[in-house]
Amino acid sequence: MLLQKHFVILHLLVEFAKTENMIAMLIDADNVSYRNIKDMTDELARFGNLTIKRIYGDFTKSSMNGWKDVLLENAISPIQQYN
Repeated sequence: MLLQKHFVILHLLVEFAKTENMIAMLIDADNVSYRNIKDMTDELARFGNLTIKRIYGDFTKSSMNGWKDVLLENAISPIQQYN
């Protein structure tokens, strides 16, 4: 499976509602590259409706700068986690 192969560290919470197959995607930004977002969302969309998209990380670090445009383009809600 694509996620197992490429995104071992990615932490996902997948919830399936009985009638709507709702899926939540929770990303650990410190351990997953923003370059993989398209593959991640495409893979999850195969299983249902991606209704909750959140990312957790310390966005005050310069290493997180790449996530900014990706978050806006994909409607992902950032959750600040200070180190």
